[in-house]
Amino acid sequence: MTSKMQLEKTNRFYATYMAIGCGTGSAIGLTLGVIFDILYISLAMGIAIGAGAGIALGAAVKSKQQD
Repeated sequence: MTSKMQLEKTNRFYATYMAIGCGTGSAIGLTLGVIFDILYISLAMGIAIGAGAGIALGAAVKSKQQD
C-alpha cells in the first residue's frame, strides 16, 4: 500500500470518529441548550468538544489496532 493510500485511509478513519463525536456532542449540546436556555452556545460547544473527543477516541482505537 502506498503512503498516499494509507494517509487517505487514516483520514477517513479519523473523519468517521470526528463525525460520530460531532453528532454526539451536538445532541448533548442541544439537550443542555434546551435545559439552560442558551441553545446556540451549547450547540457550538457540544460540536467542538465532540469533535475533539471523536479524534481522541479515533487515536485510541488506532493505537490499540497497531498493538
